[in-house]
Amino acid sequence: MKKLLIVLVALAAVSIVWMMPALAYAKNDNPSVFIKIQTVFPSHVCNRQLAKFVKEVDLLSQGKIKMKIFPVGALVPPKEILHALGKGAIEMAFIPEGYWYKLLPVSKFGQGLPFVFKNFHETEVFMYRRGFSEILKEAYRKLNIYHIPFETYAAGLMTKKPIHTAADLKGLKIRAFGTFSDWLGKMGASTVFVTGGELYTAIATGVVDGANWGDAGPMYEMKFHEVMKNYMEPVTIIGGWNNLGVNLDFWKKLTPRQQNIIEAAALAGGLGWTVPETRVLSEISLVKMVKDWGVKVNMLDEASIIKMRAASMELMEKYAKEDPLSAKAAKLLKEFMVQLGRMD
Repeated sequence: MKKLLIVLVALAAVSIVWMMPALAYAKNDNPSVFIKIQTVFPSHVCNRQLAKFVKEVDLLSQGKIKMKIFPVGALVPPKEILHALGKGAIEMAFIPEGYWYKLLPVSKFGQGLPFVFKNFHETEVFMYRRGFSEILKEAYRKLNIYHIPFETYAAGLMTKKPIHTAADLKGLKIRAFGTFSDWLGKMGASTVFVTGGELYTAIATGVVDGANWGDAGPMYEMKFHEVMKNYMEPVTIIGGWNNLGVNLDFWKKLTPRQQNIIEAAALAGGLGWTVPETRVLSEISLVKMVKDWGVKVNMLDEASIIKMRAASMELMEKYAKEDPLSAKAAKLLKEFMVQLGRMD
C-alpha cells in the first residue's frame, strides 16, 4: 500500500508539472488555434499513435488548441509531406525518421541501426540527454520545420520464409526504406519501398517477400499475419523514431504557452502513453499471431546477430561522411557506445 501511495504521489507531481504552463497562463487571452496533422499511416494506426496527444493538447489548452489527424494521403501524398509542411500548406505532420533520407541524411540515425541499442532507455537517453534531438532540430530547421521528438519504437521483420541466420535473408525482396534498406543490402536482400496503405496488397500478391514494420503489434494491426507466417526474433531495430514536425513560421506565431503545451503533450502522449501501449500491444499480438494464425517465431543464432551488428557499424561510418550533421550524430553515437561498453 505504501508503494502504491508513493507511485500515486509521483504521478500527481508529474501531472502538476505538465499542467503548470496552462495554470500559469490561465488568465491570458490566448487565441484559438486549429492544427491539421498529416500522417503517413492508415487511420487505425495513426489514431492509436496520436489520439492521446491530441486529447492532452485540448485539455492543457482548455480547448483553445484543436487538432485533427489525417491518415495517409488525405491532404497530400506521403512523398510531398515535408515540402507541404515547410511551405505551410499543413501546420503539422507525423514524421517517421528516415522516410525522407535523401533530403535529411541525418534522419537515418533516427530510423535506427539494427542491433545497436538494446532497450528503450538507451534510445531515449540518446535522443533527449546526449543531444541527438538538437541535431535533428538543426536539420529540420533548414526545411522551415520545427522538430519535436515523440515516439520511439522497435521494428521487426515478418517474412514468407523462416529466417534463422543472416544467410537466410539473401535473395529475398523486402519492403524497407532508408537505413533498413541499406542494411538489408549488406545482408544480400533486395528492397522495395511501398507505402503503408499499399503494403498488405504488395505482400499478398508477391511483390515483396517480407516487410520491416513497427514490431508485432503494428504488424497485427496491418494484418500481416494473414499473408506471412514467419516472425524473426530478436527485433531488428530498437530505437527508431516517429516524430512531429511543425511549420516553423506557424510555430513562431504560437504563444510561449501554446508551444509549451504542445511539447509537454508530446512527452505525455508519446513516451508516456504510446510507447508502453505499443510494447504491450506487441506482446499480446504476437501471442495471437502464433496461437490463432499459425505464425512461427524464428530465433536468430548469436553468430548472425554479431554479423548483423557489425554491418550496422559499417553503415554508421558510411553515413558519417554524408554531411556535417550526420558526422555529429555518428560521433555522439560512438561516444555513447563506448560508454555502454560496446565499442573500444
